[in-house]
Amino acid sequence: MKKIDTLFEKRLRISLFILFLGLIFAYFFILISPNGMFSISHDFSKNIFSAKSFVSDIRPGERIDFENKNSLIIKAEPVYFSIYSPRNFDKMEVLIRYKNKLSSLTPIIELGLLKDDISNIYDLKPIENSIIEKNMENWYKIPNDDNLLILQRENNYNNDKEFFNDLYKNNLVACNDINDCLLLYNYNYQPSFQLNHFLDQETIIEQNFRGSHRFFVYFANKDNEFEIEFKDINLDSGFDNIEIRIYKENELIKKEVLIDDSDYSLNLKFDEALKQSDNKKISLSDYLKESSLYKIEIISTNDIVIDKIKSSSNRIVFINSVWPVSDLINNNYYTKSQVLNAKTYQADSFSTIKFNNSDLALDKSYTNFYIESKDNDLKNIEINKSDIMISVNGYISLDKDFFFSPQINSLDRFIDINDKSYLIADYDYINILENEYKEAKVQFDLKGVKRNMGKYNLVFSIPGLELNEEMIKDDNYNKYLEIETMEIKFTGKSVIQKIKEML
Repeated sequence: MKKIDTLFEKRLRISLFILFLGLIFAYFFILISPNGMFSISHDFSKNIFSAKSFVSDIRPGERIDFENKNSLIIKAEPVYFSIYSPRNFDKMEVLIRYKNKLSSLTPIIELGLLKDDISNIYDLKPIENSIIEKNMENWYKIPNDDNLLILQRENNYNNDKEFFNDLYKNNLVACNDINDCLLLYNYNYQPSFQLNHFLDQETIIEQNFRGSHRFFVYFANKDNEFEIEFKDINLDSGFDNIEIRIYKENELIKKEVLIDDSDYSLNLKFDEALKQSDNKKISLSDYLKESSLYKIEIISTNDIVIDKIKSSSNRIVFINSVWPVSDLINNNYYTKSQVLNAKTYQADSFSTIKFNNSDLALDKSYTNFYIESKDNDLKNIEINKSDIMISVNGYISLDKDFFFSPQINSLDRFIDINDKSYLIADYDYINILENEYKEAKVQFDLKGVKRNMGKYNLVFSIPGLELNEEMIKDDNYNKYLEIETMEIKFTGKSVIQKIKEML
């Protein structure tokens, strides 16, 4: 009997050991994904918030309906979340099953992937664009082999070759100015740009701008001069590196990083911190040798302030937004955008902004205010207090005489598409399912994207869906986005491919 027990115990130990090895093998198989593929799914109707889920860190809570346990109800944007992956991959595909309970005021639903955790820049991709889905039925589709959606209001082109041939020549049918008749959505097209009869003139911008900024500068001459001075105000602890990217004709030609050598917090007020901060200066002149249009991106935390810009050209326009702080040297800004958005975090900045002679009152902090003007001409933005973030769909100039539009406008929720003649969009029509459900697929390029603690960070963006008094007071407020399931597929190099690359 003792021998039988011993034999049984021995077999049990062997079985448990084999099971243990199998579990370890399965764990590492998932961890390394040897075939270069990894798939997960999340059903919000069964498990909305779980620390063990691959989908986690859904926040902030005030923008989510916690009373509903059957799905993820988004009642205000943005809503952030994370997706775990066992290793780095090259691509990610997200299949979303949802119900659109939004109003016509919020026609665009997008999913964004965090590309840069310093400046919080997200790569936004469309889930649903109701402007395209509902309003383009009477437009003509131009067939093409690139899975693009090319639409024309009048039937001017029979194929994409004729269309793009005229587009590259800036000679589209029934289009005097390409900026006035063409819209882009989720598609990057940068036409060759040239300002005629223009001479460079030196300019100095001494208005302080806080945080990340992007702008275009056009040089008519060669061997150009361009300098930027920064201040690190150290309101928050941590390193505040500054990354500067220079693009020429949409091609990245230089990436420069200013390394922060201090990690401390002064715990001062903003104005006091400005006085005690040290200046850093960088010259970009060595990379601006040709007559051309350049795009310059300054990627930084909000501890960084642009103190001064000195350029041999005065043709400078900021892309989408500016955040003027400190002494208000520039009260007036200029744009062709039909909508102005404004926000402040400080009660001291509450004021009234004038936009094309109309008033926009800022009387709450952390709230986005906007005002529309259907005028297509150049508009004046007049502010009388600093520390107000102003943003537009397009460009902002500090001088009305030197405003220019270097790129084609993108479709947003405010633009009247019936004023345009053509649309190019990288967009797939949504799939309509039963019981009001819809299905959309979103794809991201993960190359160069860093994971944080093994996770990719994403955001649901629904421009215009904000917490307001009507929503807070009305328990039956019914404008929301309902997410039922998400299926995520990662693809990348297999282990064999990685080994071959190493060898």
